[in-house]
Amino acid sequence: NRPVVQIDGQAAGGVSAQSTAFYDEADRAVRWRLAITREGEAAYDELIVAARPFRINRTLAPFCNPVMAGDEQLWLNNAPFLAARSAPDAFDSGETWAGLTYELPEGALTLDFDLAGAAGSELPPAADFDRRLAETREAWADRANQATISVPDGSVQAALDASLGYLLLASDPDGPHPGPLAHNAIWTRDAAYMGLALLMRGHEDVVRNYVTAVFSGQEADGRIPPIQGEAAPWENNEWDAQGQAIFLAMQLYRFTGDQEYLQAIYPKMSLAADYILKLRGQTRADDDATRGLLPISLSAEDLADGEQHYYWDNFWAISGFQQAAAAADVLGEDDGARWRSEALALRTAVSRSLAEVMGNSPDYIPVSVETLDNSGMARGTTPVLHPFPIVPIDDPLI
Repeated sequence: NRPVVQIDGQAAGGVSAQSTAFYDEADRAVRWRLAITREGEAAYDELIVAARPFRINRTLAPFCNPVMAGDEQLWLNNAPFLAARSAPDAFDSGETWAGLTYELPEGALTLDFDLAGAAGSELPPAADFDRRLAETREAWADRANQATISVPDGSVQAALDASLGYLLLASDPDGPHPGPLAHNAIWTRDAAYMGLALLMRGHEDVVRNYVTAVFSGQEADGRIPPIQGEAAPWENNEWDAQGQAIFLAMQLYRFTGDQEYLQAIYPKMSLAADYILKLRGQTRADDDATRGLLPISLSAEDLADGEQHYYWDNFWAISGFQQAAAAADVLGEDDGARWRSEALALRTAVSRSLAEVMGNSPDYIPVSVETLDNSGMARGTTPVLHPFPIVPIDDPLI
């Protein structure tokens, strides 16, 4: 029946808390400092540091057998979880929690903890928290500031810098891993957007891994899986992936000028563009609304049932054709004119489709041929202009 209060840097009941955590790359561990200040007649005289399961579903996040090893180590699931530099005054546990209790003195209480990191089977050795934190900050500053962008608004600058940090955190050696941690998977769509942002900040090495990861799953017929990885949550067809993969590969060349790299990746880019042509062939006999478009897909699993002709699939395909043409021109290949012709043909098919479903002067581009008014419109038409404009700003298409 102890009182519960959430404290986030603000004083509550005479107690305030400041929490600092960072990943110590030297020891592959998470180090955490919790500083508590208790002033005057505070309403609280105990601090409980509690471990709880990340999710209720124990098959995804098991929480078993919480015990203390010695005076300072908390073990969960028969493995070390946390080491407290200062032994707690008490330890207690229940079915879904384990807590270390500290008596709060007058004034300040600073607690340092080490959490099991990538090493897994052992807790990291204790280290000088302040020195390692300073080294980590310096390393991140060096890593992040390969190219800088400065804006006059301080809050926007902070958000910009933080966003770069999050993009780098979402980058593993084998590619980008956005979204829930349960999904150890690569989304081609996210790789395209994230990759361009990272290129703008000088992280060509990271994006080279992105391109390698995306094309590593390319199938013999040229298809690029929209999601791939050990824990891909589902397997479906999202026909924007080919265009996104081609786009990202060409952007890496634009930022690096590495023609040898482009020469090596071009056969895969060309194969992906050819696959787009195969997809368009499936709608050759359709009516005006869908003739020449990419076929139905599940490109927005949150919006529909997979029976939609999504316009953004086609926009990304046009971008893919344009980028493949640019790559062919750089390399002196003969395909440039062909890919430009295919881009124009697909734009014509999209314009014809829009006129059929929205009239000759549409007020907006809907998410798909079949769905004209849902939230997907907010994201469905952005590939017309970003990340690479596929039409001039005054084009009738927009």
